[in-house]
Amino acid sequence: MDYTTINTSENGMDEETEMQYREMMRKQEKQNKLESELRCLHSDLQQNTSECGDWRMAKAIEKLLIALQDCETEEIGVCIKNWATETYMNIGSQINDRIYKRDRVNEIEEELKVLSNNDIL
Repeated sequence: MDYTTINTSENGMDEETEMQYREMMRKQEKQNKLESELRCLHSDLQQNTSECGDWRMAKAIEKLLIALQDCETEEIGVCIKNWATETYMNIGSQINDRIYKRDRVNEIEEELKVLSNNDIL
């Protein structure tokens, strides 16, 4: 929606009120976009079918735990290194995608806090 075309003479707002209204609507639109993106990211990270989702990472850790049960104490470091290498070779790009999405979630949450704090002041 274009909030720059408000006519102050038609709506009875003075110029300062009009500017405040435009700013409020701009912030609301930005907040809506950020919240929408956040919902999409959360959904992708939580879906069972997501290549970078929580379930995929849980399965990789589960595989490590099973492998560690069969490892001798002195071989645990080797088992972990082999698991990490194999896991990264198999799903390295998904791990990087997950890291990007988690970082973006954190950025959005911080932006939303700033927007929310600005409304309070």
